[in-house]
Amino acid sequence: MEQPSPDKSKFRKTLFWDTDFDALDWQHNYEWIIQRVFDYGNGTEIKETIRFYGRKKILDVLRSVKDAWNEKIRNINIKKYLENEVEN
Repeated sequence: MEQPSPDKSKFRKTLFWDTDFDALDWQHNYEWIIQRVFDYGNGTEIKETIRFYGRKKILDVLRSVKDAWNEKIRNINIKKYLENEVEN
């Protein structure tokens, strides 16, 4: 049985340049996937990630990120796509 996953056609395989896109475990690796999408994804990819995982799960993950790499872009995307959900 295949694991539930988002609409993969909405993602560029190059977003996950360092792994096999077709072998991604969208359930087990959700924290890494969410951070990758918010750090490097485009609007379509971010919106599909929100649709698939839900706002609460995404905010919980992004609030726990300790990695400062791409933090500025990540925060811009949080404000842009989750603006009413983010507490400053």
